[in-house]
Amino acid sequence: MPVNLSLPYEQDFAVYGAGKAASAFLASFREGGAAAKMHCFIDSKRSGFFEDYPMLNFKEFKKRYGTDLPIVVASSFALEILLALDKSACKKISLYNFLENTLVSDHQVGVLLQRVKAKELELIANDSRHAKIIAPFIGLYLQHLHRNKLESHRYITKLIKHLLAKADFQTCKTHLLSLSCQIQSETAKPNKPRPTSVVRDKLLLYDTIFPSPIGTFAWEEYHNYLKMFPQANLYSLGSDFRDIENQEDFDRVFENYSTSHPHLAKRVFPFRGELPLAKTKLFYTLFLRNIYAFINLLEAYDIPFAFTLYSGGEFGLNNQKSDQMIQIVTRSHLFRKVIVCQKIIKEYLVEKSFVQEERIEFIYGPIAQVKFVQENLKPKRFFPEDKNTFDICFIANRVMPKGENKGYDTFIETAFLLAREDDRIHFHVFGNWSKNIIDISVINNRITFHGTLPLSRLLEHYKDIDIILSPSKPFTLAPGDIDGAPNVATIEAGVAGVAVFITDDLNQCTEYHSGEELEIIPSEPITISNRILHYFKNPQKLYKLARNGQNKMALVHGYKRQIKPRLSLLNNLLHD
Repeated sequence: MPVNLSLPYEQDFAVYGAGKAASAFLASFREGGAAAKMHCFIDSKRSGFFEDYPMLNFKEFKKRYGTDLPIVVASSFALEILLALDKSACKKISLYNFLENTLVSDHQVGVLLQRVKAKELELIANDSRHAKIIAPFIGLYLQHLHRNKLESHRYITKLIKHLLAKADFQTCKTHLLSLSCQIQSETAKPNKPRPTSVVRDKLLLYDTIFPSPIGTFAWEEYHNYLKMFPQANLYSLGSDFRDIENQEDFDRVFENYSTSHPHLAKRVFPFRGELPLAKTKLFYTLFLRNIYAFINLLEAYDIPFAFTLYSGGEFGLNNQKSDQMIQIVTRSHLFRKVIVCQKIIKEYLVEKSFVQEERIEFIYGPIAQVKFVQENLKPKRFFPEDKNTFDICFIANRVMPKGENKGYDTFIETAFLLAREDDRIHFHVFGNWSKNIIDISVINNRITFHGTLPLSRLLEHYKDIDIILSPSKPFTLAPGDIDGAPNVATIEAGVAGVAVFITDDLNQCTEYHSGEELEIIPSEPITISNRILHYFKNPQKLYKLARNGQNKMALVHGYKRQIKPRLSLLNNLLHD
């Protein structure tokens, strides 16, 4: 959606920022075709060019334009910039909210700045209008206050707890997590002898989406840990609720879990900035980003840890930042084990000498909710006997503008080709997608967008789905970024009797035989469409492929192969 520049920007203006937010603003500005002229970009220190526009440092800008030219602040560090501009007597300052793709007027910015300067951040958080404006920037602003010792640990910690309890601040929870861990580790008393009366027997689990059923692999893993280990407590940041559950807050998600699992729910808590570490024997989490956030805190309290290194979560092959994070984590004297589900990641860790092989627990995965799918299967309807349409679906969470990393663009191109061949072929999209992401007008009456659904509701649709198409592309989202193959969504669809068609550029489907249990496809839409047309004309062959895949995926990704070895590993570490 283009930025609406009708605020004060029918006149000329400049943009303060030179990063992703500034690029996003410029893209929307160009798309919107506004009559206003953008003169330049401003950066605190640098000069040169940005996106073909002159880039001036602020001193140069003031010398050339004075304080009358309106400024749009488009930066993740917006609050610090707004305060600096306010001191410089700039007259018209508006703010670009890159998450909402909207402009905040100079009047609203003025009111906001008055409250920030009056240290009324808690009041801002309680005001939904201002909360939505400030949410993308508050985490980095609090880091700025802490780094420059502008506020006390006590004040910042209190504010973090307040913000983490607010649903409006899902977007900055990762920054708040990092800062709260930093403060807690800084205020810890290193190497302080623990009282002999304190028994360290607790398993502390941390996640960002549990207990939401949308994160099926995390739900399945942590739910079983809570069942197996009565000494386990889980703290959830809930930072993934916003993108996946339309800003549902922790309380609502927790209430649903508590209703169905009241005894386990007593040991599930929202993360509010601090963890109870005194009695912790072992810390466990998923993803590189999460364990890295806690590493200093764990070392300050001398707590051993293990984690699962999935693709995603800031891990990337031959990615310098990712490599540095891995080394910091695995060189800690408290590191015990890393669980790896993808052969390519295990080989990478060993070849780079990041981890000794004996400290890697390789469990071909990932985890999926196999038992739940099997217990809630709906009677399958087959084409053409039970239904008149041949149905193909795509399911993923969108994180790129056109979903390039998940292959949404490839799916749509394939749909265009198939739609020309037979009007009985229909398409379904699950996740945070819409018809506006890519123009689908030519197949508008043949494609349905269902939104993000829990697995229980997906199963209602899977009874009519013939193929799930997953044409994901590695190294697209970020340098070194990869996806699992098969991934959780395709596995659960496969266990529900849907034929799986998937790209596997990195040869990860080592447990499967293409053409027998699933179809490994290239990324070219024409080749994919031809392969699908072959099965469309031979549906019994397709349903045999689906049955074989259903049985194999249930075996490979079920409790015995996935959960049982993890339980054994954690039990051994707890009793080490």
